[in-house]
Amino acid sequence: ILRGGLREVIVCYCGSREEQEVCVRERRTQTRLKSDAKSMCYFNTGTQVPIHPHFNKTYFSSNVETRLFTRLKEIITTHSISNVVFTGHSFGAALSTIGGVRFAGSHPTLSVSCTLFGAPKVGGVAFRSVAHCLGNLRIIRLEHEHDFSPALPEGPEWRHAGHTITLAIAKLSSIKKNQHKSSSKSHTNIHSAAKGSSSNNPKALVMAYRFDEKRPGRRMSGWNVKMKTKKHDHDISSYVHAIETFTHMGIPWVEKFVGYDVVEEGRNGEEARVPVNDVEARCVI
Repeated sequence: ILRGGLREVIVCYCGSREEQEVCVRERRTQTRLKSDAKSMCYFNTGTQVPIHPHFNKTYFSSNVETRLFTRLKEIITTHSISNVVFTGHSFGAALSTIGGVRFAGSHPTLSVSCTLFGAPKVGGVAFRSVAHCLGNLRIIRLEHEHDFSPALPEGPEWRHAGHTITLAIAKLSSIKKNQHKSSSKSHTNIHSAAKGSSSNNPKALVMAYRFDEKRPGRRMSGWNVKMKTKKHDHDISSYVHAIETFTHMGIPWVEKFVGYDVVEEGRNGEEARVPVNDVEARCVI
């Protein structure tokens, strides 16, 4: 998708339903992170790090990357593009993460970002470090509070890369129901529920965690049942509906990361909370 007015091009990765289901089935076998030939991902800097073998196989089994990157170079040159956005949902989000990291590493003068929905973990600490060391790359992952995919695969060796934005879907649904009762009352409910969404309020509708710092852990117990009974919570439609709720009902979006406030002395000696001047703050706007 070319957005010429913004000098931006959007790349969307998608996978078949069968490929996406593998992310769920792999949970039962608890795939381990191995540094073998089937798992290694190479970068232009000469660095090689292990990633999930299924993502590795799917991503590198064809010449999709070669054709895509070649086409992107043509578009960038022709339309003077300065920003490249990689996106995808679930299995597509995993492929988008790999593509975004590899493209950013080979094009340091371009601004590259990954906007992901329900993304599973691609690799471990090594892959995370490679992604975080790229100054021209930013990764934002949107997660449905009941979506099991972001917690997969299981195991302490698997790590997410980038920042996380969590959506409290249940609270959003409750607000939408209350809207039909009283417009004035629901207006109050909307802003009272959304109040503190950019602070440390754990009941906020949307929360942003910088590199997953200060984020509560997610429990996997009982999620094998949710995988069967709440599959719709994993679908992209649940993310679309949630974002539309924010837009249509005028609910404030998150403006800063959890815990990234500083207290300074204001007028008359009073304390005033001010956002930290962090370059990554732009990610949550």
